[in-house]
Amino acid sequence: MYLAMVIFIGTPLCYNYQVPACPFNFDPVCGSDGVTYANECVLCDTIRYKKQGP
Repeated sequence: MYLAMVIFIGTPLCYNYQVPACPFNFDPVCGSDGVTYANECVLCDTIRYKKQGP
């Protein structure tokens, strides 16, 4: 069994994810905060939430 890994360096394309909910696909993305997110949509959702603030 082989494990494939893709390393993405750059800015996530959050404008692609302007939907109310993220898909359930598992395509891990590492954030600059050191957290691994399930996919790019979840990362973008977290960015939007943090920008809105409490």
